[in-house]
Amino acid sequence: DTPGRMVRKGVLRRCVEWSEAREFFFWRLQRVLGEKRLVESCRAANPSLTCEEVHALIRRWASVSEDHAEALDYNDDRSVYEWLEDHEEAIQRRVLKLRRDAIAAQTREVGAESMGGLLDGIESLMRTMTKQNREEFMATLQERLSAVEVEADANSSSSRVSAPQRSSVSGILSGVDSTKRFLSQHLRWDRSRSGNEDISVLAPVDNSQVES
Repeated sequence: DTPGRMVRKGVLRRCVEWSEAREFFFWRLQRVLGEKRLVESCRAANPSLTCEEVHALIRRWASVSEDHAEALDYNDDRSVYEWLEDHEEAIQRRVLKLRRDAIAAQTREVGAESMGGLLDGIESLMRTMTKQNREEFMATLQERLSAVEVEADANSSSSRVSAPQRSSVSGILSGVDSTKRFLSQHLRWDRSRSGNEDISVLAPVDNSQVES
């Protein structure tokens, strides 16, 4: 078949003139390599994503990119490569957000399977923290728990909430209560074990008081 006919059938995107071939394939290669690196970073951040999902995600990022006066032509290899290079920091922030969302999803799954296991993991993490980091972590966690509790209470009192939604809200509140009990009862700093104010040891946790 001829190139022109293949273009008309949609098999090929376009015909490349011989005089343009060197430049065309240069930018094509740069784009493919740049996209490959980004796809690998995204899949490392969230292994549950398929290559097709990552490519769709990258395309969406490009379409809403900041500082882009005109819509990006995603079929233009040079434009896509330059977008990857010019917006590297913004793209990396999005990749970090992907990782954060993936960790949040994994944490939800762990909590749904075993609240006790989740709290044991939090305790183990806090044992590795400095005193200052522990205090900041606990303050942030308590602040977020309060926000979740307020939101869940508001949803629970709404007359438009269905029975399944009420059950979900009850589950959220139960998890919040378990975590708050964990913070108030099980994360007691036992300073008597150490003479150093900056080194606090967690008191033993009675796992029988935490629902699994």
